[in-house]
Amino acid sequence: MEDDAPYDDELINAFKEAYDLGITNKCPIENARLKDTLKRKELVKMLVYFSVKVLNVMPDTTKIGCENYVDMKNASDEMKFYTKM
Repeated sequence: MEDDAPYDDELINAFKEAYDLGITNKCPIENARLKDTLKRKELVKMLVYFSVKVLNVMPDTTKIGCENYVDMKNASDEMKFYTKM
């Protein structure tokens, strides 16, 4: 690794693994905003993919109320779906 590289090897390897598993779809790595704060809705989507792809756990999509979080009011249908999952 070069001294002026923006990411260390551990972060690069973690990104590659997450991308290969579909946990993130941001590519190249510069588009992944690795140094930014993670939003709850982004974490929700990542956790769904991790649960399904790595843990082989299928979410219960029949739950009621998850879409009623205050910050879901203006969320996209996609984010509402992942929040419910």
